[in-house]
Amino acid sequence: MVTIPTTASMVFGQKVTYIGSVQFASGNYIFSKRTNSLYFFNGLSVYTGPLHISANIPVIIQNTPGVSYSDTSERPDTTQYQKVGLGHLVLRVDLQLLEARKILPSVSLIGDFKAPFADVDQGFGTGEADYGAGISLSRAFSKNLVLAEIIYWVLGDLPELELKNLVDYIVAIGRPIANNKLSIFVSFSGSSEIVNDVEPPAQVGIGLNHRFSSGPNLNGSISIGVTESAPDFSVSFGWSIGL
Repeated sequence: MVTIPTTASMVFGQKVTYIGSVQFASGNYIFSKRTNSLYFFNGLSVYTGPLHISANIPVIIQNTPGVSYSDTSERPDTTQYQKVGLGHLVLRVDLQLLEARKILPSVSLIGDFKAPFADVDQGFGTGEADYGAGISLSRAFSKNLVLAEIIYWVLGDLPELELKNLVDYIVAIGRPIANNKLSIFVSFSGSSEIVNDVEPPAQVGIGLNHRFSSGPNLNGSISIGVTESAPDFSVSFGWSIGL
């Protein structure tokens, strides 16, 4: 889920939060039968100075075979699965190198690692570790914030299917409103080709983030798939609670 930071959230400090979200996705993908998937994410996020570290793991409920979770979107595969299972544990580190100034954007390096908690026999992962590295750019223009992120992933293969290494990307534009407590955003996200002769997934989305003066921060979004391998639609609701 995209989070457009408000002015208050971009100030350096030390903070530990519990992060969670629920996502429902539905689509035919490249198959004849519709797949409905429900994800429950739980994790921790730590900010200290320019460093941000997060870890989360999803519990997945799915009604048909043929689709498994992979970071930003769902990818076709040919494994068998159980109806309920764990996805991979996702670890992410963001290190801000430059703060935005004058015409220059804020620049952060990204490191990602997916530990193979999911059993390949359940169909919710490859059973192998994935890792990635990338860069994030953000820049405020008047009251609008533009965010662009790109990550190169090295993927583990399935026993019967070789997966291509991929490039994930997202571009989002947000605008804080209501005294910086609420922001609205639109986004476009997707990846490069993962499986030969399968169109790569791409989605457009719109959402809201709400920052309370005390208590949890809430966010929600709706996304629509614009290619065959993406979900037809997905709905997400997330939260973060300071510890």
